[in-house]
Amino acid sequence: MSEVLLGAVSYERGTQANPQPLNQVSLEHVMPERPAEKSRWAEDWPDDAKREEVLHKLGNLAIVNVKMSSKLGNGGFIKKRGAFHMAPYPLTREIATYASWKEKDVRRAQTRLVALAKKRFLRVAEFR
Repeated sequence: MSEVLLGAVSYERGTQANPQPLNQVSLEHVMPERPAEKSRWAEDWPDDAKREEVLHKLGNLAIVNVKMSSKLGNGGFIKKRGAFHMAPYPLTREIATYASWKEKDVRRAQTRLVALAKKRFLRVAEFR
């Protein structure tokens, strides 16, 4: 999975006029790894097994800068969506267009990112 994420970061950096250095790029879990018990995350994801199933999927990760990642932490989707809207990465800004971040949303993002990864890696394979 790290190769896919590096490919996504590379793709995203290629879309920027002034890409951030890789040491300033981080991956943020949209749905946090440890949401507070009485948070909106707990309401939207009451089934721990379902939450665990999608937690580390590519569709639940957003490319952000290190500063943004530390500020977002376990924040709610509304807070994260606002920050993602301002991100320099188009794939992260795409997440800001979602009205919610429930299982169907993660799966939709997963499908989109896997399709992009396949397209990217197939192009690389064609040159070998």
